Amino acid sequence: MVEEKKRLVSLDIARGFDMIWIMGLEDVVVALAGLLGWDWLARQMHHPAWHGLTFIDTVFPTFLFLAGLSFPFSLASSREKGRRTIGIVLRIVRRAFLLVLLGMIYNGLLEDGFSNLRYASVLGRIGLGWGLAAIVYMFVGLKGRIGVFAGALAGYFFAMKYLPGVLGLGDPMSLKGNLCGYIDRLLLPGVFVPAPGVFDVEGILGVVPSACTALLGTFVGDIVRDEGWSGKKKSLLLLGMGAALVVLGLLVAFAFPINKKLWSPSFVLLMGGYSTCMFLLFYYVADVLGYAKPFFVFRVIGLNAITIYMLQRMVHLHGTNKFLFGAVAGALGSFEELFLAITYTLLCWVILWLLYKGKIFLKV
Repeated sequence: MVEEKKRLVSLDIARGFDMIWIMGLEDVVVALAGLLGWDWLARQMHHPAWHGLTFIDTVFPTFLFLAGLSFPFSLASSREKGRRTIGIVLRIVRRAFLLVLLGMIYNGLLEDGFSNLRYASVLGRIGLGWGLAAIVYMFVGLKGRIGVFAGALAGYFFAMKYLPGVLGLGDPMSLKGNLCGYIDRLLLPGVFVPAPGVFDVEGILGVVPSACTALLGTFVGDIVRDEGWSGKKKSLLLLGMGAALVVLGLLVAFAFPINKKLWSPSFVLLMGGYSTCMFLLFYYVADVLGYAKPFFVFRVIGLNAITIYMLQRMVHLHGTNKFLFGAVAGALGSFEELFLAITYTLLCWVILWLLYKGKIFLKV
């Protein structure tokens, strides 16, 4: 158990807003869209088959971005406590390892062992991407980090675009011909793919652009931590940064399509812009203007985001929800699905609220 400490309120709020979608709000929107006949809205809650972007695609990169954003604060706190550099590095490595391990547990390690295990995972991608960005942040100055970000993203761009042709893989932008799948088939054990032997969407090479996403978060964290600027000036700077990243991402998309599964350079830039602007909204209202109370619902989730992510996998909360509310839902006819989606989201939130009231904040 780790008790809550004084922290940037908007960071927890933004993380909670991001997490609520996979905590149940996604299903609420799908059910509501079904009742209203709004297929366009329901499609936003499903990932594209390959190229393209929907709203639900923003959740994963934003969480990783916010992990990067938090690191300048946690590093400063560690140094204020007198922790040595080697100790901080070991903490980064430990956290990355634990996230990879939790991802494997999420994928069924404790249930089925290693025989049919998918080693790659969402949490593993977060751990490795964040861990690389954190190490770079510790040892490289601002200009160097900009160079690392640009160099890594450009290197990934050219490798993905041109190496498949050299290797005879076919279309480098396709499911079967992309470089990520080729490397996974060579090096990744237990690969889980949409078609046998093709591709793992959280595989090895994608760690590089995901680290770039976390690095973008550290740039925002530095801006917010800077005490030389007022909150309003920081907000204007973040707005400009977010807008520039969105424009740049759309331009790069002409050369490399937006693709979450490949974590394409255009996706990194566009999601960096989106995440900056989304965080900015909560930062300006909650931390600059001081109106944090209206976002309490999100903050409760943000303080225990990984807890609820794992809990939903380990505990049959849908069964609990149906046990508690199934009879009422069954009497609602066509509204049954929507009602159960709402009560499930509320059930998850109440669990997190109880942890919040008990000052129990489980961190990796």
